[in-house]
Amino acid sequence: MLKIKPFSALRYNSDSISDMAEVIAPPYDIISPAEQDELYQKNPFNVIRLELGKEYADDTPAKNRYTRTKAELDTWKSKKVLIREDKPAFYLYEHRYDLDGQTHTLTGLVAAVELRDFSEGVVLPHENVLKGPVTDRFELLKACSTNFSQVFTLYDDPKNQLDTLLADYTNRTPLYDTILPSERYRVWKIQEAPIVHQIEAFFADKVLFIADGHHRYTTGVAYKEYCHATYGPLPADSQANYGMIFLTNLYHPALHLFPTHRVCFGLPNFDQAVFLEAVKAYFDVQSFTDKSAFTDYVNSAGTEKKIFGVIFKNNTYVALTLKGFDVIASFFPGTASSALKNLDVSILHSVILQGILNLTPDSIQKQENLRYIKDAEDVFSSLGSGDYDIGFLMNPTRIEEMRDVSLASEKMPQKSTYFYPKLISGLLMNEIDPKQSI
Repeated sequence: MLKIKPFSALRYNSDSISDMAEVIAPPYDIISPAEQDELYQKNPFNVIRLELGKEYADDTPAKNRYTRTKAELDTWKSKKVLIREDKPAFYLYEHRYDLDGQTHTLTGLVAAVELRDFSEGVVLPHENVLKGPVTDRFELLKACSTNFSQVFTLYDDPKNQLDTLLADYTNRTPLYDTILPSERYRVWKIQEAPIVHQIEAFFADKVLFIADGHHRYTTGVAYKEYCHATYGPLPADSQANYGMIFLTNLYHPALHLFPTHRVCFGLPNFDQAVFLEAVKAYFDVQSFTDKSAFTDYVNSAGTEKKIFGVIFKNNTYVALTLKGFDVIASFFPGTASSALKNLDVSILHSVILQGILNLTPDSIQKQENLRYIKDAEDVFSSLGSGDYDIGFLMNPTRIEEMRDVSLASEKMPQKSTYFYPKLISGLLMNEIDPKQSI
């Protein structure tokens, strides 16, 4: 059973912060060092100072990014820059943005969700986590006892029952109305007892699929266990048992999945002709001289075909179209589900990267010969620079594919999904007192 609760958010005080656009930030894990510096300079109370503190050469175990964040947080609270709501609420979150010449509006609910181990099948991941990011987020959470950003999750609601229930709220005065160039964020509080009870009942039999935030969710579970070991026995509804989570319908029309492309470098004795001969056993190979025709063909795959675009150093392009799943069956363990085997990224990693280019799973995880790239144009320019041996243009994973792999209790290869839009950080935070009930 999935338990979600309203919570008393820690948030910016409008008496102290007149323009929320100056203090919000993108998710910490997509921010470059240059963007971090820019946000630091934007406003002395920008949430980036809490979510992604800077590291310095003279840091010590007693003085570091986590201790500085804790001191900063305490100062902001003492100055009433951050205040805590006196009454719990669910928060309706709306993000309006432009993409490809159209305006989209993503809506979802921010709530306190009971943190459950993945093995219980109530909250499901689709990718593995890495030790480094989990350690970082755990140290931050242990120091500050506060969620500064939400985990992004999806639920299955094909009839849009929850959106219908909450539709009237967008006609009310919002708690926040924050405008950025081509973007607008609005948040409403939901506190009426009948609606709160209906929301809790709606989610009771739901499964949540993590879209973004695997490391933050894993950290939340680890912190819950730490609190029980440190402060226990704790109340059944201890705040430590819950994390701040964003929930939206996996069928939401404003939710998009983009591909993440790959480039390989430093491949020992890489030979284009040898590679092309090897792939012919599994793929039909079609050469292109025109870049536009090449990308159009790769993007035409739809759901029926598996097509991969391959770019070489000499600005030649080939499209690889899978001949059939039977010819690549030996590359997957017999226990692998059809959902996992049918993924474009699974085929690329298992058949091409590991089977033909001989990269090991460990070297792929460490990115020793592999780089991930969001923009297709950057793949072409990377190969044009001569610094890379081969590049791969990918088609996006579909949300239904992500769902099916999660339900099969399997994990996709790294960087299989890039959900858009990303959640903004700083509109809402969740302060955790393990000895208090949610």
